[in-house]
Amino acid sequence: MKKSNLLIAVLIIMVTIMGCKKEDTTTEEEPLDTSLHSNNLNILPEGFSPSISYAWDFHYSITSGQPWEGVSSSGYHSGIQITAEAGRHGSEGPANWFKERAPYAASTDANPSTSFPTDLNFAFTGTITINGDSYPITIGQGHTGAQNNWWIGGEDWHWPSDNSYGEINTPDGKYRFTEDEMLSYLFWVKEN
Repeated sequence: MKKSNLLIAVLIIMVTIMGCKKEDTTTEEEPLDTSLHSNNLNILPEGFSPSISYAWDFHYSITSGQPWEGVSSSGYHSGIQITAEAGRHGSEGPANWFKERAPYAASTDANPSTSFPTDLNFAFTGTITINGDSYPITIGQGHTGAQNNWWIGGEDWHWPSDNSYGEINTPDGKYRFTEDEMLSYLFWVKEN
């Protein structure tokens, strides 16, 4: 009888210790990566030589707790490179902000499963100008698999009739932005 009581006591102590140890390890949260990154979106012309520029209007949304240092742009080959200095952690907040400003959008993801992002790292607005024609544009960065992808769109932008969510036309229909299918940081722009 004494051996069985001792065995029961040992089992109770082991279960208690194991339970405490399990509780201790499951309550630790992995720290959120809050690194600042230079996030580049390239827009290159296809079949013509336009003058392209971009101006950020200082409006943006980013996942809570992530760093943000703004948006800049510069010439890149014969196109433009737009750079957001920001952290990368996806959430619904920036995606919802994006959708409010871009009822039509296109993605650099070769096979997006939806016409709108569900999570974005960040989103921002501004104006893109092509050969003197200016268009308000909303831009966001998300993620697909191991890559960061980009979304663009805006009020009155529209999909071509054969839309695959990888193409979008400017509001006046003069230009079409098309995803690259290989590079998740590149849109091509061509005249319609």
